[in-house]
Amino acid sequence: MSKEVRKKSISKEDKQKYMDRLKKIKSQNYIDNVKQIMTKRKGLLESVDCVFGDEVQLFKSTEISSLMQKIHNAEWRFGCTGTLPDDDIDLGNIKSFLGPITTSYSVKEMTEAGYLNECVIHVYNISYNTKIIGKLNEIKDQLFENEFRQGILNSVVEQYQDTNMLFLVNRIDNEGKLLETQLKEQFPDHQIKFIYSKVKISEREEWRQKCINEKKVISTRN
Repeated sequence: MSKEVRKKSISKEDKQKYMDRLKKIKSQNYIDNVKQIMTKRKGLLESVDCVFGDEVQLFKSTEISSLMQKIHNAEWRFGCTGTLPDDDIDLGNIKSFLGPITTSYSVKEMTEAGYLNECVIHVYNISYNTKIIGKLNEIKDQLFENEFRQGILNSVVEQYQDTNMLFLVNRIDNEGKLLETQLKEQFPDHQIKFIYSKVKISEREEWRQKCINEKKVISTRN
């Protein structure tokens, strides 16, 4: 199907409804539905001619691999992922379901094609003099509220304030939203947005275009 036909085949409103519904459905729901259908239609998976898998690094899970083993008559098999597993056994299992890797693209190629925004990555190793004790998430909370750490982040923004920045975080409330609030207070002349699962696709694209066409845009993502 051509790109032009695909654009006309589904409206932005329908696409947004689909994506909103997708967020509420976990992968386990799909697996359970397939299993339920299989109990009513014996030989269903054996009759499948074509398989297309997205995020195929998840195919190493027992639930999905057990289903894939039953689709042994499919002549056409396609899979996509940006994160193939490093473990040879897991990679071998995925290849046994879908076949060999036929095409791969580097980050540079994806960037030049316009699928990724060009960026420069800076890594900072921060050492704390104060000993922090607790469970992993408790330590994370203490670090994210640490004034020294926030001062480092502020100095980074000040140093590169005429460029656009992306801060990657792990958790939503205690990291992403907290950082968004702190940065907005410190840098009122910047456009700052925390992007996470509840942000609509249209709004994500709006901020992606801001990063391409404007300056002083800070995006935090989990």
